Amino acid sequence: YAGHIRAEVTLEGEYRDTLYAGFRKVADYIFGNNSPNAKIAMTAPVLQEESAPSAKIAMTAPVLQEPAGESGGRHTVSFIMPSEHTMDSLPRPNNPEVVLREVPPHRMAAVAFAGYATEGAVKKKTAALLAALARDGVTVTGTPQTAQYNPPWTPPYMRKNEILVPVE
Repeated sequence: YAGHIRAEVTLEGEYRDTLYAGFRKVADYIFGNNSPNAKIAMTAPVLQEESAPSAKIAMTAPVLQEPAGESGGRHTVSFIMPSEHTMDSLPRPNNPEVVLREVPPHRMAAVAFAGYATEGAVKKKTAALLAALARDGVTVTGTPQTAQYNPPWTPPYMRKNEILVPVE
């Protein structure tokens, strides 16, 4: 995959809750809650990934989705910015929770599936992909991500989702 820029937010909570809340926060950024109140084209996919556990740091104040498991956790929800933008040309988010991050070129293993990307479907597809990679001796280099390509009103049989796993 080519390098790109993501607008992302990291939230604590359950899979579904963080997906919806994170989507709203990043969508707010691209719909104009930025300096200078510029609209940015919506792109696909929306990504969600589980983030590493947080540590409390004094006086401190990111988007893809990863599954959190039954007990919740930290999830990052990301939108990939249109390719014509650079870090210097993108508007600055007004919400300090929304972070712009440059992602270098990388290699991913992927499995596509239709329907809704529910927590159960994501866990099942992720486990199958990780098992196939282990079986084939492919080294995983990062956290699995869920990519969703369609708006919410798309019928389940027409929806495209992917599980993406960074590999060597």
